[in-house]
Amino acid sequence: MDEPRASLDALLADYYARFGAFDVAGMKAHWDTDDPEPVYLAEEIGGFLHDWPSIEKYWDDTRRGLSRLAARHWDLRARRLGDDLAIGTWRMHWDCHVVGQPKPVGGEVRVTATFRHLESGWKLIHYVEAPLAPIVYVRALYEQQVTAGFATSS
Repeated sequence: MDEPRASLDALLADYYARFGAFDVAGMKAHWDTDDPEPVYLAEEIGGFLHDWPSIEKYWDDTRRGLSRLAARHWDLRARRLGDDLAIGTWRMHWDCHVVGQPKPVGGEVRVTATFRHLESGWKLIHYVEAPLAPIVYVRALYEQQVTAGFATSS
């Protein structure tokens, strides 16, 4: 098989578009649903999800808790682990509007996933979002608040 990056990039673009549309069936179509022990970890939940009922409940709770959601990815790196397995790492930005909140929020995470190649194409089997550690995140916020020109003046 050829290099999986282009295929995985297209898969992720569609996956995040479907996530933003709250299209659970479309998102699930990008997973190997025959795998009895998928792994899913979103940044905002406390523990790993290891079965389809838990993952579908998370997706449904997300749909009910948000009035709007958008996500995009970039900087995908992918490599094969074998004929039918690949891993990928990328960055993802999300924006959402939580039901009942006056303003939307957003953030960036790092993501890693494992994919299985089936006759129908690449499918997710393991997905983990990793937010920045608070100290790194807070430092970046402070760096963004520096007055324009301060760093170059003496």
